[in-house]
Amino acid sequence: MSDAPATNTCTVTLNKGQKVLQCRKGMSLFAALRVNGVLLPTGCGARGLCGQCKVVVNSGETDLFTDNEVRLISELERAAGRRLACQLRLVGDIDVTVPEYVFDAREHAVTLAEITPLTHDIRRYSFRLPDGDAIPHRAGQFVTLVGKIPEPKSQPMRCFSFATPSRTTDHVDLIIRKNPKGILTPYLFDGAQVGEAFKMIGPFGDFFLRPGDEPCIWIGGGSGLSPFLGMLEDMMDKGQRRPVHLFFGAVLPSDLYYVDLLREVESRNDWFRFTPALSGDERSDQCRDYGLITDVVAKYVGDASGSQAYLCGGPGMIAACVKVLCEKGMCRDNIFYDRF
Repeated sequence: MSDAPATNTCTVTLNKGQKVLQCRKGMSLFAALRVNGVLLPTGCGARGLCGQCKVVVNSGETDLFTDNEVRLISELERAAGRRLACQLRLVGDIDVTVPEYVFDAREHAVTLAEITPLTHDIRRYSFRLPDGDAIPHRAGQFVTLVGKIPEPKSQPMRCFSFATPSRTTDHVDLIIRKNPKGILTPYLFDGAQVGEAFKMIGPFGDFFLRPGDEPCIWIGGGSGLSPFLGMLEDMMDKGQRRPVHLFFGAVLPSDLYYVDLLREVESRNDWFRFTPALSGDERSDQCRDYGLITDVVAKYVGDASGSQAYLCGGPGMIAACVKVLCEKGMCRDNIFYDRF
């Protein structure tokens, strides 16, 4: 009797059978899931550069880790089965756990409706959704924004946090900082026009306020104020009086924005405190605290063992703040962050 003929497909089981898919061997897991309507986040176009599309392989056949995975995934995470979906090629049946939020992610057509300058390199962009469409989300989550650049012809994408609260349904606001080495953000600053069409994919992420009444420490840097604006509006909408201390780190006075707005919120809500800090040499009448944001946090935060922390900024800032908070007694499991 001859062996059964080889098949060119394999079975991909997601989240204990929540979805079971037949996928073509040789495709990346990212592409195979996308074909089947399961959209994972990416800020690099699934090229293995951003680390946003992490999944956990529970069992099954896999190929070897790529250099990008070794760079972006720790040895401990790799030992636990974590992979980048865009780098993992399907070679056989596989059982995978993906973040639950991806099952709600969809692609949306949006139109650039308004551009608001905030600093020399940070702007707020408002995108209008078509009538009848919405992106239900939790304040703090993020979307992938996809542009269509005429020259050079490309469709670059980046991940940005919602600046809008969860009640907002007809538009999405993003606070975006220009990256001179990028493609999408220079185009947004120098070429994009109101009325232009873009795509958004999402919502993604598990960065949102957890239930409870524990005091919260929020720390943002640069454009990292974005998720906290939506979270703050959500709290005020719901009448929550949970203690929150928001720290905002910048370098120069020209890097500060929304200081007056947040001071006003502070004056009207005794549960909210706002502390901007500048790490550069220049002084500002908008700011009373100077030095690295970690030093300012350490100055104001005492025993943090009963608190939660939410951080949004660059990898260096995140790592330094986690270290300070743990030294103040905070449980590592109570520290949540978005790192783009």
